[in-house]
Amino acid sequence: VKGRTNLWTQGQVQQHFQIDVQEVEELFGHNDCQSDAKAPPTRGGKGRVSFRETKEVSILDPKRGLNVAIFLKQFKRSNQTLVDDIQRGSSESFGAEPLRDLLKLLPEKDEVKKLKAYRGDISKLSLADSFVYLLIQVPSYSLRIESLLLKQEFPAACEAMKHHFGILHSATKELMCCEELHAVLHLVLQAGN
Repeated sequence: VKGRTNLWTQGQVQQHFQIDVQEVEELFGHNDCQSDAKAPPTRGGKGRVSFRETKEVSILDPKRGLNVAIFLKQFKRSNQTLVDDIQRGSSESFGAEPLRDLLKLLPEKDEVKKLKAYRGDISKLSLADSFVYLLIQVPSYSLRIESLLLKQEFPAACEAMKHHFGILHSATKELMCCEELHAVLHLVLQAGN
């Protein structure tokens, strides 16, 4: 601001700072696709992992990828083991609620196309993308997950049906044994004739 004292109008700078341009570029610069041999050494040489080594490939929609990653955190098993269980039809490691959640997280058709077209290193895929990539390799994966859910829910559904069938059976017995109902039905029959 002209006319008032501020940082820029106070005269000369008291100190001269040395800027380490190489370090600034290392920390904030955009890495091009160079070979690892040409990469500049990391600061301090203490085995810091460079940006290029931790870069993951993400194909899924970011929100879906995050939701799939959160879903996978509840299992203490590898992606391959989970996909193998789905392929074998083993529902013991899942439970009904996680299977319902997984059905909601299945990829869209365009995401499936992108994942099937991916030809890069599978180990560079993010956790969620890796799981979905392995999952879509399973034939009829959606139908298999629905079958696993049915397998998990079937015993509880059978128990509920047994209860309802018991109620229906006792109601039928009461109707068959009710003399008053029989008399009313005969009366209706005679009135109709």
